[in-house]
Amino acid sequence: MKRVELEKNYWQVNALDVDVENKYICNLDDDDRNKALGKMDGRVLEIGCGIGRLLKPHWFGIDISERMLKIAKNKKPYCNYLVCDGRTIPYEDNYFDFVYCVLVFQHIPFDGFIQYVQETKRVLKNGGGFRFQFIEGKEDEPFSKHYNLKKVKKTLEDAGFNLTSVKKGLGHAHWTWVKAVKSDLTAFGESDLKKDKEKNG
Repeated sequence: MKRVELEKNYWQVNALDVDVENKYICNLDDDDRNKALGKMDGRVLEIGCGIGRLLKPHWFGIDISERMLKIAKNKKPYCNYLVCDGRTIPYEDNYFDFVYCVLVFQHIPFDGFIQYVQETKRVLKNGGGFRFQFIEGKEDEPFSKHYNLKKVKKTLEDAGFNLTSVKKGLGHAHWTWVKAVKSDLTAFGESDLKKDKEKNG
């Protein structure tokens, strides 16, 4: 069975847990949540929204599990939901002002993280923000995946993001929070680049 199918089956089964609304939430208090994610407005997307734990009115959520999204729709019908395939974002280019992801990357292999970074770059407007959480380390269990921070930074840079913040320990001691901004030079004309070079030497 392919990796993504395993992930989908895993979350489809977990969605049937009678205690799903208490188990599969992000248990950050408001203060830590604000420190970790900061203010986000405009069109905002959550990757792996699950039961809608962090979504605010009119935000967008994608998830691999139709059952999780069904719960989310019942809890927060004022948000926008789409099922995703576990690696791509089903929205058009330059659509969102912010994309964030909490408690997802710690469950998927690093190649899946790379794909989501590339997809996030695609759907973000130039200057848009990407905010996410992961766990540093070497653990590589089926649904517990830890990443190397240097590789995370390089993946972001290779995709065209500027890293703006790395914070550790918010919510849980082993969580690392990252903020990055899409910086796409191709969005500028040659004259703009020339002016920028002249201005900055």
